[in-house]
Amino acid sequence: MKRKLLAFDLDGTLLNKAAALSSVTINALNKMRAQGHVIVIATGRCAKDIVHLLPEIKPDAVVCSDGAIAKVAGKTLFELPIPKQHLRTLIQRSNADSDIRSITLNAAAGYISTETPKVSHHSLEALLKITTVTPVCEDMDVEAYVFMVESKAAYNHTDLIKDMPELMILPYENLWIVKHHNARKWFALQAVAQYLNIDEADIIAFGDGDNDIEMIRECKTGIAMENAVPAVKAVANGICGTNNMHGVARWLLKNILSS
Repeated sequence: MKRKLLAFDLDGTLLNKAAALSSVTINALNKMRAQGHVIVIATGRCAKDIVHLLPEIKPDAVVCSDGAIAKVAGKTLFELPIPKQHLRTLIQRSNADSDIRSITLNAAAGYISTETPKVSHHSLEALLKITTVTPVCEDMDVEAYVFMVESKAAYNHTDLIKDMPELMILPYENLWIVKHHNARKWFALQAVAQYLNIDEADIIAFGDGDNDIEMIRECKTGIAMENAVPAVKAVANGICGTNNMHGVARWLLKNILSS
């Protein structure tokens, strides 16, 4: 079989509900690597938020901060922070908006937030180790890749990026997420594949959330988790089991190892 680039979202996909890798998943990844396939993480998490997972996953490449950073064996292929002049304006506009409850930056130093982070897939203790809780001011000198605001109500905050054509803004529940327009998981995977001389047709991607839609839709083999949101399932050309039932591992063992 030709060498494949196997790209995995983390939360809700490769990791179970405890934000951990099962032994079944680790075993499957090791078998894929032994066959010569390339293992890539493609996550919205910041770089500091995946360090503890690298020894188990042993990825050949990492795409993090929702596609803003792509690295292969430590070499940075591209890095797309929010331009600092735009970041200052985003902070200024957000601080002036009474509807915005909190601001969080996905940054090189970890997460920076105006509020104690809410626990999702992490334990609060683990999340606080990589989160600085502090007022977010426009004079901060920080390299940020994703800018997130939490809204008190279901208002439209697309005006945050007014006059900023380099940026994009995406709604997610009561969050509004701003990043560089080219900071996309799919673009990052294309860059990794090109660098490693792998055909785009040989990219296989797995995901479950809204930020995986483009990646799942554009690659030739896009696999949605059974627990994925409907929009991901709608663009996928395959569905595997849930993240709690080793869905990724079982798909790999059935469709790649046995081929």
